[in-house]
Amino acid sequence: MLRVAVSAVLAALLTACPQAPEIAPTRDGGDDDDGGEGEGEGEPGQCDAATDKPIPGAGAVYFGTREPSHVPLTAAQKLAVVGLGFGQPPGASCSGTLITDNVVLTATHCTEGTPANQMYVTFGADDTDPQLVIRVVEKTEHPELDIAMVRLASRATDQLAVTPIPPFSGALSSGDVGELFEQAGFGQTESGNSNGLFFVAEPFAGFEGGGFLMVDGEGRHGVCFGDSGGPSLRLTAEGDVRVMGALSFGDPSCTGVDRYTRVDLSVDWIEDFIGPIPPPGQTRPGCGSVTAAGRCNADGTVAEFCDGDALTRDSCGADEVCGDDNGNARCIPVSEAPCGRVTAFGSCDGDVLSWCDGGVVRTRDCGSCGGEVCALVDNAVGFACIDDPCGGLSFQGECNGDVARWCEDGQVKEVDCAAEGGSCGFVDDQTGFFCQ
Repeated sequence: MLRVAVSAVLAALLTACPQAPEIAPTRDGGDDDDGGEGEGEGEPGQCDAATDKPIPGAGAVYFGTREPSHVPLTAAQKLAVVGLGFGQPPGASCSGTLITDNVVLTATHCTEGTPANQMYVTFGADDTDPQLVIRVVEKTEHPELDIAMVRLASRATDQLAVTPIPPFSGALSSGDVGELFEQAGFGQTESGNSNGLFFVAEPFAGFEGGGFLMVDGEGRHGVCFGDSGGPSLRLTAEGDVRVMGALSFGDPSCTGVDRYTRVDLSVDWIEDFIGPIPPPGQTRPGCGSVTAAGRCNADGTVAEFCDGDALTRDSCGADEVCGDDNGNARCIPVSEAPCGRVTAFGSCDGDVLSWCDGGVVRTRDCGSCGGEVCALVDNAVGFACIDDPCGGLSFQGECNGDVARWCEDGQVKEVDCAAEGGSCGFVDDQTGFFCQ
């Protein structure tokens, strides 16, 4: 019996995207046609060192960048990501988000055991030299979840050009898995020091018991010590930026799976303290770093651009892809796209990588490049050539007794055929070794 063997990351990606990117064949013997058009560069079977898809920040950083890379924030919204300090300022030991003009959302483990009047909030990218410091006068801690709020002694909006970021009041579901959220905080960087405010985009990876949502740094980046209480931010379908959660705890490596306490489970508790949360569509921000020319997301399914002073998100239809429309990033018919359905996200045909680069379909034979393989890096970068994580095991795989083993999406997969009532053997050139 043949079984589909698709990685959890790809399954999440297909759920999240209205038009799925092309993926490598799976163990059901399926074969996707990338439908690409345009003239490719690089011949399969050869390694062209000059033709390589870059992987930004791979293995180099914990937090990413000073500016958000996925969720566009105005300068006033960036100021809403704050530091939480104790005793005498300056400096921050935790992070948080200004959700109204005088209330900050953070984590209970940051506030518990400390009187409200011994806490303060810093505003500005440098918590050691802040633009504004306001003392805390009141706190409330959720009775069950790791989430808290503190009330400030004065309205931050009266003293600083800051725009609060409201909590998310909708329903977060498993159908949102794979969407990129933007994390922020004042914690430790890869240098070992806390150097002010940083941002990093990580894909939403699902839920965990205890009221947590998870985001996955995928071994490349993530939040770290001192980011506790900081926000996970989402750009909603209505064009709002909302706080999805407050950081409870992260992976000790600072590059793994991080857990945020979900605000959508605490809406009533939050509103008891701050009043009604603004409904969707009524707190639309400015355009942040997004221009009128706009940008495409990696898999070409969404065009984002600035229309007047409002951010607009256009989801492309089944026969459309986000591409160049007279110098603007817009949803255009696939027939008019220089690369057809091939996008910057890319696809793998065995170990041959194809992706769209500046309107040209490029290819790279990863297998001919010193043991590289074509694999999914993450939901931001897409597919790329990476060092072989499977130690030479191919997609066709091998039989280890009655256990079929193969490499798929950069991971070693195996199944015990005897437990399925069969035996391991060679099926065909497309499937390789599998249960029969």
